Amino acid sequence: MQFPFKDPDGGYRHILYYCMGLGFALGVAVLNIPPALDALMEHYQASYLQISLLITIMFWPHTLVLLPGGILADRLNLILASAICMSLITGGNLIALLFPGIEAAMLGRMVCGLGTGFLFVVAMTLMAVHAPAGRAGAYHAIFGGCVSSGSIASFLCLPGLTALHWGWAYGLPALLAGLCLLPAPFMRAKPRISAKGGFAPMLDVARTREAWLLGLAHALSWGTVIGLGNWTPALFAESMGESASAQYAWLGALLMLVSGLGRFSGGAIILKIRPLRVIWLSMFLIALSYLSLYAFPAPIVVVTAAVFTLWCASANFGAIFQAASYAAGPASLGSMMGLVNFVANLGAIIITMICGWFKEESGSFSGAFIYISVAALAAGWLTARFLRDRAQ
Repeated sequence: MQFPFKDPDGGYRHILYYCMGLGFALGVAVLNIPPALDALMEHYQASYLQISLLITIMFWPHTLVLLPGGILADRLNLILASAICMSLITGGNLIALLFPGIEAAMLGRMVCGLGTGFLFVVAMTLMAVHAPAGRAGAYHAIFGGCVSSGSIASFLCLPGLTALHWGWAYGLPALLAGLCLLPAPFMRAKPRISAKGGFAPMLDVARTREAWLLGLAHALSWGTVIGLGNWTPALFAESMGESASAQYAWLGALLMLVSGLGRFSGGAIILKIRPLRVIWLSMFLIALSYLSLYAFPAPIVVVTAAVFTLWCASANFGAIFQAASYAAGPASLGSMMGLVNFVANLGAIIITMICGWFKEESGSFSGAFIYISVAALAAGWLTARFLRDRAQ
């Protein structure tokens, strides 16, 4: 039995639609804690540093699974792999929901992280295999926009839901991931070349300059989306001289909307501008935005700079993965996606933890912005200097 909107000419548009649904569920699962920050801090009686750990602990397994996930994505049936991912996301959130202690929540977040990390590689590989020729980056950008749309849904729905019960922070992502399991048995993927050998495809990818430098650029970009997405409501409260951030949860939704629009628009941008030019220019603009957050911490500057930074950090999404797709062979696409995302998620962990650490130790986020801006400047220079013509 085939899904009813499969193209009659043998196309695989239904796979691309399926990936967009996976992206929406992924967005809810990744950013389910910040919109519920006050409710969860009250429930767990947790400090900012403990909540930083709860936020980021998911990204350790998410990050560590990316490399073996890339190898598996080059070998497994990708539809089966996507179902495994959604099962892990559902199960991890149910653990955190059914066992109310913060230790169980951290365990559940780790299980969920295995699913989210593997899912990202699987979905990106699915789109690279099934997208029309030369358009993989555009579909990757749309997928990224769907991830942001899921995060917007988290910020819009979870403050009200968690005011009723803290468990909705985990119940909503569990529900959506479970729904994404339903169409999987009806999906039929395109036959493709499978990688052979043990770790050879990953080792080949690891030897390429493109993988590491694109990973660094994505680390600053994805780290910015996660870091500012997590902390901007608290940053705005700080600029207003307040401590509670729940009333500013709308800022998180606004930033995820900007991120989604940035990713959608980035898919159109790379049809006109070379992907590498988009990447290095975005790095310099991100650095400039962080410096403005450090130098001018007024409320209007916080909102303006955060919006601009999130757009720049999102508009390069399709460009990064377009360049990554060009730099990998058909049998090592999964390995390339895994390695680029592995480096990127290290950035998400580091940026989120740096911001939380500075807030805990100094009472302000601003010190972290200097370190991040220097890293973004370095990434922009390295990309412009060493990847000028290699990934086109």
